[in-house]
Amino acid sequence: MEIFPEFPPGRLSDPKRRAEKRLYDQLDQSEVPGYALYEAKPKRSPRQLDFAIWVQDTARVAAQCKGGFYELDHGEWYLHSIQGRQRKESPVFEAWDAGMAMRETIERRIGRGAFVIVVLVFPDMEYNAVISDHAMDHKVSVVFGHERLVERLIDLTANYGVKYPPTAEQIQQEVEVIMPVLAQPAKPDQPPQIIIQHVETINFHVTPGGIQGDLGGLTPTE
Repeated sequence: MEIFPEFPPGRLSDPKRRAEKRLYDQLDQSEVPGYALYEAKPKRSPRQLDFAIWVQDTARVAAQCKGGFYELDHGEWYLHSIQGRQRKESPVFEAWDAGMAMRETIERRIGRGAFVIVVLVFPDMEYNAVISDHAMDHKVSVVFGHERLVERLIDLTANYGVKYPPTAEQIQQEVEVIMPVLAQPAKPDQPPQIIIQHVETINFHVTPGGIQGDLGGLTPTE
């Protein structure tokens, strides 16, 4: 699968980016036909989408990747880290909002429907029924762990019965509207042909009415 852009080298040693790197590498190494964008920013929302994924002839997936260990306690989200227990914005809401921005951008810019499956990925966590059930209540699927991420993302798309999966041609169009920098540049117009002539002589005549001139010995050159 093709993926763009390159994972920033400066983030390779950042532990906060480790979860994203795991999914990035598996997408990059996958032989499944399709395309993925890392850190896409659909037009409708300033929120960043970690991964916009198109699996050819299968489905569109918007995936938010969250490293570390999350807890859902009485409707409140917390992240456990070396800094302790920190309250966080709902990753389910983040994933849904970014996924809908992807869908709406495609529909608005291209003018056709685009069903997007929203997925929340927790590479560092084992299965958590409370989080999974809560997310599914809000139409967001969840994947836990870091093994076979691409295969499991594809497997869960079967639960949605996608009627109109993206073709190769549609993927190219949609990738370009989500990340315009990938659009093919228009071919430049052909420059007008310029013919230069070499002037061998210039003749001037002084007359009562003024100075008259004519160009002589014009030789076309290429």
